[in-house]
Amino acid sequence: MAAETLVAGKRDETKRPRVEQPRGHPPPPKRRENRSDMLPTRPPLIPLNSTRTEIFFQIQERGLLKALNPMKSHPERRDKRRYCRFHRKYGHDTEECHDL
Repeated sequence: MAAETLVAGKRDETKRPRVEQPRGHPPPPKRRENRSDMLPTRPPLIPLNSTRTEIFFQIQERGLLKALNPMKSHPERRDKRRYCRFHRKYGHDTEECHDL
């Protein structure tokens, strides 16, 4: 019985005191809510009237391509059925290329 009383007393000591918010003031925002402020804003995506592959060929013909980002996946794990004309490597289709 004394052990139960001792344990109950310990629980009360370890509880955090509840912080009362002053009335009329909104509670401070939580951490997760603040993360959206840290993300860079992106313009909305514009629907394309051509496929990525067609656009890639037009850009390539005009010499407007910048240096390639290397593919990050391990070469042995890449899907040999999918070929990216932009990277000139297997692993994903040109239509699925995120670097294009």
